[in-house]
Order: sequence, then C-alpha cells, then structure tokens
Amino acid sequence: MLPDDIVKQIPTDPAGSKRWWDDNYKSIVVSPKLILNGVTKHQRLRRFVDLPKLFDLLKNERLVLPRLRQLMERDPFECFARKRFDHLDRPELETYAKKLEYLAPDSAKKYFCPPPSLGENIWSNLSKGEPLFDRQIHQMTLEDLKEAVWYLERERLKNHLVCSCWYKGAFESDAMWKIYASQLGVSISSSAARMESAMKLEIPKILVNRTEFKLAAVQYDNPKVCQNQEPWLIKRKAFTHEKEVRLFCDVPFIFGPQLEIQINIAKLIEEIVITPFAAAWQVAGIKGAIEALLKEVGARRVIVRQSRHMRVPEFGWPPDTKAQNEVITNAIERNTLARALIGRPAD
Repeated sequence: MLPDDIVKQIPTDPAGSKRWWDDNYKSIVVSPKLILNGVTKHQRLRRFVDLPKLFDLLKNERLVLPRLRQLMERDPFECFARKRFDHLDRPELETYAKKLEYLAPDSAKKYFCPPPSLGENIWSNLSKGEPLFDRQIHQMTLEDLKEAVWYLERERLKNHLVCSCWYKGAFESDAMWKIYASQLGVSISSSAARMESAMKLEIPKILVNRTEFKLAAVQYDNPKVCQNQEPWLIKRKAFTHEKEVRLFCDVPFIFGPQLEIQINIAKLIEEIVITPFAAAWQVAGIKGAIEALLKEVGARRVIVRQSRHMRVPEFGWPPDTKAQNEVITNAIERNTLARALIGRPAD
C-alpha cells in the first residue's frame, strides 16, 4: 500500500502511468541508516539461532526479517497493547478506516440495501445500496471507531512490519541457549555499528527517503494500551529473560513472507559461539562447517568457538603444606652438609 501523496503522483493515462512506474518504482541498492532507541552503537548484541538459520545467513549472505504475522504465530499476544489514536479527530479516523477497508472482516464489507419500494425489483434496489462498512463506521461511537481503527491498523502491521530479534544481555543466557539454540545451535555476536556498516537493501527508488530502519529495546509489561511506546515493542513480563532488541522496518513494498537484507558477513559478525550443550564430536564438525562457509564469503577472521557456559570448573586436591616444608628443609640441610664436606661456606 503506497502512501496517499505518492499515489496522487501517478498519472491516470496508461502511457503516463507506465512511464511513472518505470522511472520511480525501479529498484536501487542503498545502505540504510539505523535509528537507535534503548541500545548503544557499540553494545554487544547476540542472536541465538539453530544451524539451518546460521547456514542460510552465511551461504546466502542475507539477514531475513520476517513479517510481524510470523511472530504472532509464536506468541498470540504480540502487538496486543493497542494504540489509542487520541491525536486524530473523528473525520481523520473515518478517513483512515476507509483507507484500510480492505483489511476489515468480511462481515463489515457487505452492502446495506434499503427495503424495496412497491413495484421495484431487487436489482434496482441494490443499485441504491450503501456499503455497510461506510455506514458502520459513520454510526459508531468515537471509542468504538478508535477500536475499529486499531483493529485495521494491527491487521496492516501484520503484513507490513518486519523485524529481526536480538539479545542485549552483557552475558550469555542459559534460557536463550536452551530455547533457541540448544543441542545444535549458535549465538552470533554483532552490534548496531556492525549492522549498519554491513547492510545493503534493494528498494523502490520512490520509497528510499521513506524507509527507516530502527533498532529498539523491547519493554516488558502487560498493558492493554501502549501509551507512547510502539505496540510491537511491548512484550509480556514472562519474556523478560529475552532482553530483546528488535531491528524493524514498516515497509509497504515487500510481496513475499519476509524482507531480505544483503549482508557483508565479515562486517556484521564479530564472533560465532557454538552451543555449550553440543558434544565434543559435534563441536568439531560444526566448527569445521562454519569456518568453511566463512572462508567462502571472505570472513575467515570471524572467531568460531564453543561456549564456556557449561565447562566443568577444575577442582584440585589442596597441597600438603607440612610435607612440602619438610622436603624444602631436608634439601637445605643436605646442601649445607655437602658444602661443609668440601670446605665451602653454606649459602
């Protein structure tokens, strides 16, 4: 769905329309800038993934940002806290609702037909019908209208908002390892600065200055209204262990299930850490496969190691201090006696 001011630029005649699309909607490659919120430029970020996702990243040199819809499939409370839309008056709310009518439930898209007049057939009566959607929103109370607009906006976000999830904790997380990368997985270390330097995106020319990528910390709370926070940056308190930051973009130009960003692997990744729960023979094979792929994409300097999170600490038997002292004393005495026998002074 293109913004209204862009749609108004498109000529109505077929030839002019074709020229406009050819000139303005052709794809160009850009290096998007990141807007940061709740995360610093060089703060270490980790992404816990299984091996198929890692190999896809390395082999295809791409970072995949799925639609918000996919995150909702894992957690039905994603984007649950609603926007209030108090900044819009009633005419603005109705206009916005009509713009998103295509996202309304089927029951709201039928036509309302007044009772037929005497001698009038049903087809002529249908021509006088009024779209039920327009009639509904016009008759709604202001609060119900805000509720309807939030329903439509949330449906829009399901398809247009894309995001990639990262972990902001200073230390490794046992919970994150076990949930996202237990037996055969890794954590990828990066930072906002690395992401920004590594990303390239193919985007329609007309939308270059309208496409913003943001990296923001998630707030953990259980509100029904999101207040000043974006609803997709609020998660329930039950997920506080994730310490999540999200790389996201509200994009109207993707047609597949996800947005794919071209990545320079050497710039993006500082370190790849193999799960601490893998057996030694698995680590050897995983490390070899990862290093081979890194070599292919010119990123052989990226460190690959196993996590020390579950390494068994070393415990030794305490030394027998008395026995050691006796050994030292005996050695000194023997040295003194030997020197006396050969006529040399003792040390």
